[in-house]
Amino acid sequence: MVNKNRALYIFKYLWDHTDEEHPATTADIIAYLASMGISTTRKTVAEDAAELQNSGFDVVCNRNRQNEYFIGTRHLELAELKLLVDAVQAARFISPKKSRELIGKVTGLIAPIRERASGAASLWTVIEWITKAQKSITKLILSATAETAGILTRR
Repeated sequence: MVNKNRALYIFKYLWDHTDEEHPATTADIIAYLASMGISTTRKTVAEDAAELQNSGFDVVCNRNRQNEYFIGTRHLELAELKLLVDAVQAARFISPKKSRELIGKVTGLIAPIRERASGAASLWTVIEWITKAQKSITKLILSATAETAGILTRR
């Protein structure tokens, strides 16, 4: 049963661990499958990659002495992700909690390898800073409003 899903395991590995700058070699894929208890050869890896390509997945193979594979097209590129994060953060009608939830879901669409390489972790740092700043500003506004209301009622 597991060998029937071998192509899916290969796709998951490529999705989670590769991009154009960080391809996986056939040996990397074989080692991953072996860690999952699936025995395979370089020929079956090539056949499974071809099967994924024929099924419409953008699995790119750099053919050389040791074939290298990666996922070519992602749902979102980093620039598009940052744009969406900015839009969610700017939307005043979305609570900070819901903003974090939405941003977490959207960032799940970027490749984990690209996330580590491109500084998406620093993106989360900026998001946390903005959220804290928004809370501080809200507290200042509420404080100023209460103070102004107190002054007006004393008159």
